[in-house]
Amino acid sequence: MHEPKSMKEAMRPLILMNSLFGMSVIFDNRKKSVHLIEYLHTIIFLVVYNVVIILSEPIFSEYYIISLYKLCDDTYRYSSLINILIINGLIIATRAQTKNLRTAIALVESCDRKIEEIGLPRSYKTMMKYQIRGILLGATTILVFCMTVYIWRFKKSTPFSVKLYLNFIGHLPVVITWLCNFSFCFWIRYFRMKFQQLNEVLRSMVMATPDSPQHQRVLKMKYDFQNNGFRSSKSNRVYENKENTTVMRSVKKMHLEMIKIVRIVNNIYGVQILLLMISSVISITILFYLLYRITWMELTVDSYLQEVIPLTCWIFFYIMLILYINHVCAKTIIEAASIGDTICELYEPSTSTEFRAEIQDFTLQLIQNPLLFTACGFFNLDHAFIQGIVGTITTYLIIIIQVGDMTTSRMEVTAAEKFENQSSTIGIDTVTNFSLLSEEGPVKNSD
Repeated sequence: MHEPKSMKEAMRPLILMNSLFGMSVIFDNRKKSVHLIEYLHTIIFLVVYNVVIILSEPIFSEYYIISLYKLCDDTYRYSSLINILIINGLIIATRAQTKNLRTAIALVESCDRKIEEIGLPRSYKTMMKYQIRGILLGATTILVFCMTVYIWRFKKSTPFSVKLYLNFIGHLPVVITWLCNFSFCFWIRYFRMKFQQLNEVLRSMVMATPDSPQHQRVLKMKYDFQNNGFRSSKSNRVYENKENTTVMRSVKKMHLEMIKIVRIVNNIYGVQILLLMISSVISITILFYLLYRITWMELTVDSYLQEVIPLTCWIFFYIMLILYINHVCAKTIIEAASIGDTICELYEPSTSTEFRAEIQDFTLQLIQNPLLFTACGFFNLDHAFIQGIVGTITTYLIIIIQVGDMTTSRMEVTAAEKFENQSSTIGIDTVTNFSLLSEEGPVKNSD
């Protein structure tokens, strides 16, 4: 595989995918016409997308089997409208942050050059492989969705070309949702790799023998700026030199710059992540309720599978979306926080005063600039968010089930009362007519 020389080249697969949906970034921004082309590209895609969706609605109604259950049918129609609004919001929000995205890429390339000066690789090839694997995995997932819909959601008389067309149009929101999710996770995965590299630099400075106490830990690595690398020491004495202090100062500076870039990227994708998280939580709750209702319906095996399999696929998609984003963010936060543990191990009385002062400044910097990922500041993205989401979905699902059962019971009681009232009314009229008939006597014949 070709070794990318810059972040722009490393992001080519992701940029190509974004360009298909009006969210591409043209890096040659020396001319103002470039910005105009980008916005025209987005406008044209949005217009075509919305027009095609509107014109395809009658075709969906004719060939697409939404559900045998009326509540599922109504939910699908409302969710389709909401998905269209969300997709438009995702594309517009991404386009509005184009300038900040260029700034973030320029800052990343500048930071990589500085990191390379202390002997760390840029690892652009690793990130390109990560993109290719993610794109293949996403394509496989979407293909499974399309096959599921192809088998279970179309009428038997539907032509093959119509099935392909409706499959493409129906799963376009899934592709755009996944693309926004993967773009954000790509950046978070990149930051995690950089924090790992900085942590390895600090850990390589620590050596502890199996039986040595804490105060006998020594610096085994000393950075050699002339050779751009580390050279190890075979003796156990402490190196009080300026090279190790310079390494600590460089790592501290790189860490602060990475935190600043993370905040910029988090602001770029804040609105998108907020929309994705809210829509995912609402969709999971509704889909679980529909699955609960369908489970208690008396259906044949084919009808049950036709209802359950598509719902299960959508539940799996939204759950994986929430888990993936929050897990990647949580792992990156843990990696950035572990740097604090490493520098605390380096704080020894046997080291120089200047070196210990750099550690104290670094510790204060970690406290004042913690790594956090948020959705526009409304909530943090980490493992705690997953736990909160599980509790929220469970709570609202129980409430909806109880309210739905009460509504169903009331409807049944109301129907029974109406039937009894009608029956009693019919009985009273019959008795009255019979009594009148008996009083008047039989009708005599005119003859």
